[in-house]
Amino acid sequence: MPFFKNGNFLERQALSGWQISGITIANSGTPVTIGYGGPDTLGLGGGTSNRASILPGVSTKGPKTQKEYFNVKAFTDPINAWDVASPGPNAGFGNSGKDKVVGPGRFNTNLSIFKSFPILKEGLRLQIRVESYNTFNHTQFQNLNTSYSTTNDSFGQVTSAWDARSFQFGGKLLF
Repeated sequence: MPFFKNGNFLERQALSGWQISGITIANSGTPVTIGYGGPDTLGLGGGTSNRASILPGVSTKGPKTQKEYFNVKAFTDPINAWDVASPGPNAGFGNSGKDKVVGPGRFNTNLSIFKSFPILKEGLRLQIRVESYNTFNHTQFQNLNTSYSTTNDSFGQVTSAWDARSFQFGGKLLF
């Protein structure tokens, strides 16, 4: 930063010549599949993976809060394969399809401010650095509970978040 170039020696050494560097990450979110973790609806004795069923005409978009990231009321149990009242080619398998919900996105900025101070020997410099990660300290959700069952009270909730803001101070000798 070009400020204080014309000040006295102390001002120039302490206040001028600082550099700023940064990086910003912007992701829209990864699609996730809603799994089914309830009783066996395939009639295979368990140990299989299945998807939940989605209710027709109900949107999966939700409030995107920690307690309910997507509309959990849009999902239900798959139809049992042996249920003769509503047979069909999909009986036993959930109909929600792949990637019906888009997980949390991320917008993160990391910044660093640093300055190199000359040391008595020619070409020898001491660099002082201050770095911040998640500089604006935005809560950034990371993972979701995507296993539907009627007994899973945390279905649709955020299970983790990226780290909060942190600072790092350092110095290095450049030669």
